[in-house]
Amino acid sequence: MSFSYKPDERMACDSENTLVKYEPVPTGDLAARMNRHRDLRGKEEKSPIPSLEDVLNEVLPPKEYKDDLGTTWVQPVSTQPATRQDVLKLEELLNLRLKKVWPEGQARDTGICPIREELYSQCFDELLRQITIQCQERGRLLHRVREEARLNVNSYRALYESSIAFGMRKALQAEQNRLELEERIAQLEKQLASHVQNHDQMISKTNAAQAQLAETRQKMNEKHKNELSALKKENGIIRSKLESCYTLASNTS
Repeated sequence: MSFSYKPDERMACDSENTLVKYEPVPTGDLAARMNRHRDLRGKEEKSPIPSLEDVLNEVLPPKEYKDDLGTTWVQPVSTQPATRQDVLKLEELLNLRLKKVWPEGQARDTGICPIREELYSQCFDELLRQITIQCQERGRLLHRVREEARLNVNSYRALYESSIAFGMRKALQAEQNRLELEERIAQLEKQLASHVQNHDQMISKTNAAQAQLAETRQKMNEKHKNELSALKKENGIIRSKLESCYTLASNTS
């Protein structure tokens, strides 16, 4: 993503769009010198002792851009040493641009902020330029440390993005599992309701069967009682007849 506070590679860099101090916009002899510098970059032969410009181009590669006529220009960083006032001005510009409201928003004081990251990166580049001019070896070493730090940050960023992607996949899986579980729960609840209904029907049938059995038992008991009473009555009649016959036979003899 391109931000307005980041220098456009298609345009010349100046103090308005970057904190790094570059050579002025090429005109006349300066333009010819910068074009010669671009042509010399591709040559394999190098001096045994690198010049200041070579070291600066190594730690802070020049910017290339094209003008309206299609001519490619190379704009290296400035080789002018920095004074104490330049450092104070750099700090002042950094503070102003941190407070400035860009089209993409304002730099945040905490958290991940690409605007603040880019501004501090430009400030570090300018400090690296100043230190390299004072001591080339120190500048190279600082550039090496900076590149290692960038590799670590990129590794952490890749790990963070990978963890985010992993978390998203797990969240989607959890959501899918949740939907499946909800569907399974709905099915089980439906089955439970059906079983409860069947259970209630079985209880109703059991109660009806018990009531019918009790009624049948009561009718059978009453029938048995009536039959028993009838048999006892008939038995009494037969006994009376037998006793009468026995008495009559005794009197006759």
